Amino acid sequence: SLTILADGPLTLSGVLCTSSSYDEASHSCGPAKKAECGFCLFMKAGPCGDQFTSWEACLDESKKEGADFLSKCGPQTLALRDCVDAHPEYYSVLNGDDSDDEDTKAE
Repeated sequence: SLTILADGPLTLSGVLCTSSSYDEASHSCGPAKKAECGFCLFMKAGPCGDQFTSWEACLDESKKEGADFLSKCGPQTLALRDCVDAHPEYYSVLNGDDSDDEDTKAE
């Protein structure tokens, strides 16, 4: 049985937390996770996922600092470019380049 000991109305307060934003370690509700863009998912799923993640982190850090990302993130940008160039079988779809397919068909 439930006995209410309050003289007036009870007021309940709290936070409704979805499972995707609940932090198990701290038993608290964090900010909702932002959905990741399709391009980012594509890049991270490919053979250059690590280089893309490093490049993206540098861009985010540059934004926070107000720094010029072109000079700050040059090495990450070049590493990503070199990796993408080395894996046309995955990334050629980005430039609509289907010449690899045509070369394969011609052989």
